[in-house]
Amino acid sequence: MKSIWNMAFLFSVFFVTLAFGQSAEPGNNPAAAQSAVNAEQAAEPAPAPAPAASSTDEAAEAAQSASADEQAGAAASKESGEEAQDTEETAASEESSEEAGEGELASEDSEEAEGSDETASADDAGEECEEGEECEELASDDAEESEEEVALEDDAQEELLTLEEDDTEGEGEESAPRSPDVRLGVFRLESLTGHDDLASGLTETLVSKLEGLGLYTVFTVENAFSEKSISMPSSCREPKCVHDIGKTLGFDRVIYGIVDKNGSRFGVRLTLLDVSTSAPIESVNIQGAEGISVEDVLAHAVERLHGHAGDADVSKYFGPPISNLRELIWSAAAVQTAGLFYSALNYGTGSGKKDGIFYAGYSKEKLSGIAASADQIPLFARPAALANAYVAASDDAYGVLYNPAGLAWVAQREAAMAYQHRFGLDLMAATYVNKATRDLGFGHALLLSTDRDGMMTEIYFVSAVGYKFNNTPIGPLSFGATLKTVSNSVKALSLDSPEGQSIGAGLDLGFMWEMSDRIRYGLLFRGVPAVNSWKNRAASSHYYEAHPTTLTMGGSYKATYSSFFIAEGQIPLYEDQPWIMAGGIEYEFFRMIALRVGLQREILNEESNWWKITGGTGFNFNTEPIWGKSLALDMAYEYNTLHLFPVINASIRVGF
Repeated sequence: MKSIWNMAFLFSVFFVTLAFGQSAEPGNNPAAAQSAVNAEQAAEPAPAPAPAASSTDEAAEAAQSASADEQAGAAASKESGEEAQDTEETAASEESSEEAGEGELASEDSEEAEGSDETASADDAGEECEEGEECEELASDDAEESEEEVALEDDAQEELLTLEEDDTEGEGEESAPRSPDVRLGVFRLESLTGHDDLASGLTETLVSKLEGLGLYTVFTVENAFSEKSISMPSSCREPKCVHDIGKTLGFDRVIYGIVDKNGSRFGVRLTLLDVSTSAPIESVNIQGAEGISVEDVLAHAVERLHGHAGDADVSKYFGPPISNLRELIWSAAAVQTAGLFYSALNYGTGSGKKDGIFYAGYSKEKLSGIAASADQIPLFARPAALANAYVAASDDAYGVLYNPAGLAWVAQREAAMAYQHRFGLDLMAATYVNKATRDLGFGHALLLSTDRDGMMTEIYFVSAVGYKFNNTPIGPLSFGATLKTVSNSVKALSLDSPEGQSIGAGLDLGFMWEMSDRIRYGLLFRGVPAVNSWKNRAASSHYYEAHPTTLTMGGSYKATYSSFFIAEGQIPLYEDQPWIMAGGIEYEFFRMIALRVGLQREILNEESNWWKITGGTGFNFNTEPIWGKSLALDMAYEYNTLHLFPVINASIRVGF
């Protein structure tokens, strides 16, 4: 069963966003209009030829007969056109049938008229018109009647076209796209490189690009605050702040980001956040090549934010360059020099054997695998409230004494102080973290553990660095190392009490993998190696004491901007090292109050049946308008089911 615990505590989250869209345009159906046209053409009589008469009476009778027939045909044509119009408007099958019947009757009358005209024409084919004036009058009358028929046909066709145009306009109005229902709030763009005017001026460009997509009803956050007569925060780059503002203003989604200028290149970072789920939909970090305008980079970022890759010459943007190596070198040298000086001074004040020869007084003894040094104690309040599970976080000033790889994710310069009273011991710590370069973070710490009688004093001088590799096939990875200089002193209060001093050093190695924007995996080897050189005054002897190495791994999961889960386990490397599993939950209210709870327990140990229950709270303040950037006050309480002394922990963290 032990092998199952060698697996890492990895958390995974599956986020799927489904968007359904459906649109359809009704097509035009010209069947009714075409039927009306066909019916009209069927009902239209063929024009009769002008008759040739040998006498005036016969010509007049033929002309009158042809004229009557043609007038009847024109009337039938007009009536057919009117019926076609009625058919288009009502589309009634009965009227269509009547129209067809009337068209057949009109066609038969026209055929009879044509037959009579042809007969008259055949009888008078060999005769010539003796009176030319009457023939000319008949031809003129025929031409006028033909013009009237053409005019009637044109009127009918115009009415049909008018009906078709009205139908087309009605269908166009029905298929017109509706205004988008998604309310999108746009925050004013900011800059990390001091180009705030440039970033602010591009906010309107961003709004224009988003409106051009046709997906949103776009609002600017500043205008929304003005309409509600609410003062807007001076700076809101933190995701939790962005989410809460979007929720207050009633937006469905919000977008925020930065625009930086690095030499002749521009970097753009945009994040689209869903207000209802408190989770990011998509995030884009790109930097344009030299010569590409900032407007083009911004437009390409908007396209990528909505799933369009584009073909612009851009690369991934990891933030503005930072050059702070000098601070790292000088601060690390100062801390470790102070540690060596104090440890040597403390060690030299004791007296050992006069010959000064060191020897391992316990070289034949089997050392325990249980670590008992002060750096194993959960000191800062936030990690302590989470059951000391912090290996997969460690991205702030509290993380210096945990996983050094987490320092590569430090966002700003921070300092922290903590105090704890545990089992009669007073523990105090002070830490400082900062960025040396964009991918290199560092931190220092001073840890003091002592009792109020001064019997035992343990001091750690700590320097740690963490470097992040962004461009890897599996995501960002970081590696870190911690160097510790240790000084111990034991004061005898009686003749049979031990007394002595020690000087020592230790090395921790850490690893962190950002599997996604929400999930991280951390691993820590503590004490590889860690050795103390003791000078025992009571025994007048010197010896070396090696501390056991411990292996811890775990994972963290940022479910939302308000909820955080973390868990880890200690995997034994020695026979007497225990399996220890721990985990905690943190939830924030109003971006200001955090509640935390945690559990820790030794497992696979029949003799151990205890639980450690932890809890705590934190208060976060935005102090940028006054001084610095942030202030956090944290407290923690620890209860052990073995009914040992309860532990209270308090710490403060300042970002500046």
